[in-house]
Amino acid sequence: MLKIEGVVAPHGGGAASRGGRDWSITFTLDPWREVGGDWRRRDPLFVTVPARSKALASRQGFALRGGMILRVDATRIVPAGRYTLQRADGRPPLRRISGDASAQALVKQRDRSHTIRDPLLGALRLERAYGWLSARRRIDGRPYDLSIEVRDADDAASMAADVAKAKPRLLRTERQLPAIRRAVARKLLPTYNDGWRTQRPRSSAPAFLKRIALSSIQLARANHHPLRRRRPVRRPRDRGPDRRARRHLRDPAGGVVSG
Repeated sequence: MLKIEGVVAPHGGGAASRGGRDWSITFTLDPWREVGGDWRRRDPLFVTVPARSKALASRQGFALRGGMILRVDATRIVPAGRYTLQRADGRPPLRRISGDASAQALVKQRDRSHTIRDPLLGALRLERAYGWLSARRRIDGRPYDLSIEVRDADDAASMAADVAKAKPRLLRTERQLPAIRRAVARKLLPTYNDGWRTQRPRSSAPAFLKRIALSSIQLARANHHPLRRRRPVRRPRDRGPDRRARRHLRDPAGGVVSG
């Protein structure tokens, strides 16, 4: 049995089930450590703890808030996959602890606000609960919300690199906004005139276009990393059933069709 302690990630905890049964409390510890070991600061651990019922899992899971320090017993730790975090199978009960001086220092560090200033985008404010930098921008005289997902909210250099990678995609989207608005208007105008307008008069294309405005742009990490050209997949030629399979085909009457 492993004894683990860690800081609950900013998004807090929750509850999950398998097919509506076998409910569990779920949360992510970041950072975390085995009791007495060193803190793992860039190695999040997703923890599931079984619960007797949906009500218990929901009550305890959604009560977990970012920054809480927990101690939990785990039977095993499963290594991270290509698209998944490493996972621990925990056992009840969950114990909230005050933590030692190093844990308290980590919590205070995570609670600090952080702002990155970019010459083009201006001030980008870190929102730890969502793992992104946010800003308010204007285009064509109208404001919109910008969010850029970051890889490591505790590393200023890493966040600056994420912003630099996101800028080309953002500027390209802003340049293409007039064409995007025209495409949206062309797609949605028939739907609006047929059902959305309720008691309002039918709208013309120019009038409808004026009502379409950009509200937000969210750039995930997968969207602003350089595109890699994929090699084409060679598929074997379809040679039909092999000879052995043809020898054992049966006709509707139950006889064997010879190959």
